Amino acid sequence: MIDPKSCCQVGIVTRNLEKTAAEFCTMFGVSMPKINSIPSPDISHTTFKGKPTATRARFCCFDMGQLVLELLEPDEQDSSYKEVLGDDKEMVFHHVGFKGNQTEEDRAYFEQMGCPVRQAGDYPGGAYMLVDTLD
Repeated sequence: MIDPKSCCQVGIVTRNLEKTAAEFCTMFGVSMPKINSIPSPDISHTTFKGKPTATRARFCCFDMGQLVLELLEPDEQDSSYKEVLGDDKEMVFHHVGFKGNQTEEDRAYFEQMGCPVRQAGDYPGGAYMLVDTLD
């Protein structure tokens, strides 16, 4: 179901997006990428653990060739990003992304494997689905 060659992203959640991005810029010798926010709920239709959330988490991306390194900073709304960061971490690994179709068949496959959809949403030009593979 997952083509390992479709790996396209690594996600890291941080408490301070500008600081963390600046550190990566220094490490990689690149310019600061554009900082974006998750679109408003009327566009993003974001759900967290099956319930709508109004999260507008901020993020930026570094083009790493085959992969994109995505840094995310949660807002005060419920989200996978806020939950994984908790109250005691400054930065934490969050996800590895793969290109896929995000179909109902994909959802059913992951749920059958014991990996329920944790967060999902839309963005201009696409959609994403975060599945909980921790267990």
